Amino acid sequence: MARKTKVISKKVNKPAEKKSKPVSETLSEEISRKLNVSIKEAIFDEPVELEPEEPAVEKEAPAEEPIEEPKPENKAKPEKKPDEEKPKKVKKTPQIDGKLSTRSKVIAALLALFVLVAIVVDVKLAGVNKFPKGVSLNGTDVSKMDIEHASQALTVVSNDITIARDNEAAKKLHTSFAFSNATDMSTKMKLATVDPRRLIKGKVNYKMGLKVVAGYEETAATIDSLYPLEEGKTVTQNAYVDLNTMTIVEAVEGDSLDSMKLAKDIAKQRKKDPLNKSFKFAREDYILKPTLYAEDMNEQLEFAKKYLAPGMDVEYPDGKVVHIGAPQMGMFILYTPEGPEYSEEGAMQLARDLTSDYMSDELKVMTQEGERILYNYAITSSIDAEASAKSIIKAAKKGELGRISTDSNTATELGNHVEVSLSSQTLYLVENGTVTYTAPVVTGTYGHRTPSGIFRLAYKTSPARLKGKNDDGTDYDEPVTFWMPFNGDIGLHDAPWRGVFGGSIYQWNGSHGCINLPYNAARTLYYTMDSGYIVIVYD
Repeated sequence: MARKTKVISKKVNKPAEKKSKPVSETLSEEISRKLNVSIKEAIFDEPVELEPEEPAVEKEAPAEEPIEEPKPENKAKPEKKPDEEKPKKVKKTPQIDGKLSTRSKVIAALLALFVLVAIVVDVKLAGVNKFPKGVSLNGTDVSKMDIEHASQALTVVSNDITIARDNEAAKKLHTSFAFSNATDMSTKMKLATVDPRRLIKGKVNYKMGLKVVAGYEETAATIDSLYPLEEGKTVTQNAYVDLNTMTIVEAVEGDSLDSMKLAKDIAKQRKKDPLNKSFKFAREDYILKPTLYAEDMNEQLEFAKKYLAPGMDVEYPDGKVVHIGAPQMGMFILYTPEGPEYSEEGAMQLARDLTSDYMSDELKVMTQEGERILYNYAITSSIDAEASAKSIIKAAKKGELGRISTDSNTATELGNHVEVSLSSQTLYLVENGTVTYTAPVVTGTYGHRTPSGIFRLAYKTSPARLKGKNDDGTDYDEPVTFWMPFNGDIGLHDAPWRGVFGGSIYQWNGSHGCINLPYNAARTLYYTMDSGYIVIVYD
C-alpha cells in the first residue's frame, strides 16, 4: 500500500484583499468612456484614441513554504491542500473596440444633443413670456410680443379677407371674429426659443389655427352691408304675431341673403385653412329661408292674447298715469313654451322709452340761496331704470299699477349753470359746484316781472339791437354788445344806459323782463356760456 503524502503548512494571516467592482459598474464606466470618445469624434470630426486601462492585479501575501515528508517511491496523486482556495472564475467584461461604429457615434451625438436640449428647455423656457426676435405667425411678425399683444396683432390681420359672390369682383371684408389661440401661441412661443431654424436662419414662421369663438352676428351685419337686397327682390320673413291686431302674419319665401350661414362658413374656412384669406360663394347657396310658418304660431298667438293684450297702467313721478299696450308689453314679457319669461333688460328699455321725452312740471333744486321748487322748462328727469323695471315687472305679474322712479340725484346734479336771484338781484356763475363769479343785476319791474323757472340758453350773439315798445307806447331800439336769450325774448345782456345795478332799482326802474348786467359781467358770461347752458331764475 502506498503511503500517503502529508502536506504540512503553517496558518498565515493574509492582508485584506481589495474588493473588485461589480461587473455592471465596470461595463457602465467602459460604455460611458467610449460614448464620450464618440461624442468628441462627432463634434471635432477627428479620431480619438482610447486610453487602455491597466488590468487589475491582485496582490497575494507571501506564504511560508510547506514542509513535506519524504515522497514514496510510488507516485500517487497529491491530495488537495486544505488551506488552498481554488481561484474563482470571473466573468470577462465584453471588450469594446477602440473606435465606435459610425452609427453608434450618431446615436451618441443625438443622445447628447437631446440631453443638452432638455436641459436648456427646462431652464430657459420656464421664464419665457415673449416671442423671440424673428418669429411670425401666419406671416405676421410677433417678435418681442407677449401672448396678449401677439393675439391682438394676429386678430387684426386675420380679420381682413376678401369675399366674392358668383362671378362678381371680390370685395374687402373686415370680419369681427374673436379667435381662441392662447394655448397654441404659448406652445409656439416656447418652441421658437429653441427652434434650430430660427437659431440658424434668424427667423421662423408658424402656421397658427384660427378657431372662431365669437363675432358671428357682427360679421353677418357687415356682410349684409356689402350685399344689400337688390331692388325688386323680396325680403325673407318669418311668420309672426301682429301685437296690434292680434293676428298671425304669414311667412314670406324671399330673396334675402343668409348672412349668418355665410359668416359661419367663413369661420370654418379660417379654422381649416388660416392662410387662405379669400372666400367665394354662390348666391343660390345662401338664400335665407323662413324658420317659422303660420302653423307654428298658434301657441304664441294664444300667449299674446292672454299676457300682452290686456296691457297695464304706469304712473310717472308727477302722478300722471299712462296705459301701455301689447307691443310695449312684449318688450319685457317673452314667450316660451313653458310660460312667460320676464326680461328685466326689456323692462328697463321700456322705462327709458316712456321717459325719453318726459319732463316733470316741477323740480326741487338746491340753489345758492336755499332749496327751491321751480317750474321746469329745461331738465329731462333722470330715470332710475333698474328700480322702474322691477316695479313694472312686479305690477305686470300681479295686475297692479307700475311706477317710474326718478334718480334721487336729479335735483342736485345740475352741472355748470347760472343762477339769478330776483330777491337779492344777484347773479351767480356756478362751475363744478363752486361759485366762480357773482354780479349785481337789474331784472323786470312790476308789470314786466322776470319769470322764474329752469331754462336753457337758446343761443348767443354779439353785437345785437333790442327793439320793442315802452309802457307809454313809444318804441325803443337799444344797441347791446352781448345778447344771450334763454326764455323767448327774455335774455341776459349788457345795459350801457345804466350806471348802477343791484339793490332795489328794479322796483321803480327795472327792465322789460330781461336781466341787465354790467358790461364786464355780460362779457364774462358770453365767453363762458354756450347754447344749452342751464339758467335758473328764482325768488
